[in-house]
Amino acid sequence: MTWLHNVLKKSDKKNEKVVVIGHHPVYPANEHNAWNDAEIMRELESAGNVVAYFNGHNHAGNYGEKNGIKYVNFQGMLDTSDTNAYSVIQAFKDRIEIDGFGREPDRTIKVNTIHEHDQEQQNENDEH
Repeated sequence: MTWLHNVLKKSDKKNEKVVVIGHHPVYPANEHNAWNDAEIMRELESAGNVVAYFNGHNHAGNYGEKNGIKYVNFQGMLDTSDTNAYSVIQAFKDRIEIDGFGREPDRTIKVNTIHEHDQEQQNENDEH
């Protein structure tokens, strides 16, 4: 958790948006979630620059959005004999395109290109 905190803080100082990739899901609630899922989510949310959390482990897949973060649990390839599940991901400044194949759906994740610090400055300028 210390490592994650430090990496997110460093990326925030550089005005970088972040996608965290882990093995276990953390949201939505599921029996496959990491044992410290609430702690991980608090860290992701408090950073202010996390766009998405990608993971596997739960072969059925899952998806949720909470406090501006998209949680994508990619489906497993092991559960069916005649269908596959995988994705090709492309990152752009304003979005992340997930091109799903087989059972995995396509998704587009919008990325807020204005950093919170920039937004605060813009709001102050708009008031004057």
